[in-house]
Amino acid sequence: MKNTTKTFLGWTVILLVSLIPVFLWFKFGAGVEEFVDYGSSVHSLGEIFGLIGMTLFALTFVLSTRIKSIEEIFGGLDKVYIVHGILGGVALILILFPPIFLVLRFIPQNIPLAADYLLLSQHLPTNLGIFALLGLIILVYITLFTKMKYHRWKFTHEFLGLVFLLAVFHIFLVRGEVSGDNIFSGYLIYASAVSFIGLSAFSYSLFLKNRMIRNAVYTIKKIEKNKDTFLIELIPEHKPLRYQAGQFVFIRF
Repeated sequence: MKNTTKTFLGWTVILLVSLIPVFLWFKFGAGVEEFVDYGSSVHSLGEIFGLIGMTLFALTFVLSTRIKSIEEIFGGLDKVYIVHGILGGVALILILFPPIFLVLRFIPQNIPLAADYLLLSQHLPTNLGIFALLGLIILVYITLFTKMKYHRWKFTHEFLGLVFLLAVFHIFLVRGEVSGDNIFSGYLIYASAVSFIGLSAFSYSLFLKNRMIRNAVYTIKKIEKNKDTFLIELIPEHKPLRYQAGQFVFIRF
């Protein structure tokens, strides 16, 4: 019951964090006044879904840091990775909406302009957004629908940081061409905070985590082979690893 309560609390926090940009959009932006016609409504929904998607995208990096308190909330690292995968899939779906809605906004009145949002051009911010979206689609597809050895999958998964960085450049370069706060007042501050959290969490996981976590060193005492399985008995060289029954663990031989 205790773990269930913690998990519910964890999902509640994720939901509330994802709704922060929605609150800011309605509170400090044009709000419901933007939903006056088809074009404005579609454009506004694209902005809202995109903001939620980028927020969840940043949270996926936080969940991959292996921070102990996060593991305790969701009941173990394997459960955290399930949440990580769910958020990644939802983030992808939401991030798909802005370009789709932009296209729908100009169809059928201006099909050439609608196509500009889907095709590469000389417009760098748009190209960065297209590359980021395609990269995210490919990496999520690899995770969900392909089977490969863990170390190869892990290598491909590390490119999510590059995808997120491209999305960050897209956001700031596009907004730099017009008013930075035209989505809502203080938008650039919020976008900067989300970008910083996502990039910091990714950088920690990729460069600092293995250097900061102290590994428990064991020596192999005995190996027994039983058909297709091995029983490996280990003895600690120093303090034994503190663990709970059923806990997920990474082992490097």
